[in-house]
Amino acid sequence: VPMTAADDFASRLADMDSTDEKPIYTDADGITYAYSRHESLLLLSTTRKNSNMASMLLFHVHVCRVLASYFGELNEEAIRDNFVIIYELLDELMDFGYPQATEEKILKEYITQQGYRG
Repeated sequence: VPMTAADDFASRLADMDSTDEKPIYTDADGITYAYSRHESLLLLSTTRKNSNMASMLLFHVHVCRVLASYFGELNEEAIRDNFVIIYELLDELMDFGYPQATEEKILKEYITQQGYRG
C-alpha cells in the first residue's frame, strides 16, 4: 500500500457526508480501508489483500483499550505526550502486520514504563 493512502483516505473522508460514512471500503486502486473512531481519534488500517476486516476493526478496539489503560484517557494530547511508549506498544501489539499480544496485563510485563497521564 503506498504511503499516500492515508492522505487519499483523509481527502475522501473530508469530502464525504457523515451519513455516507462506511467503516470499510475499497477504492479504484484495490486498496481496502478499514477505519473506526474513538472519540476525536480516527484509526485506519489498509490492505490490498483479502483480509478479515472484522479482525482489523477489532484490533482497533484492542489498541484503544491498551492505550487507555496506559494513559488514563485516549486523546490527541495523550498521544503527543506518550509517543515513544505508543511506538513500543504498537511494536508489541503487531508484528509484520499481524496482531500479537493485545492484552494489557501481558503488555505491562514487557513495557513497564508508565505513560504520562494528563
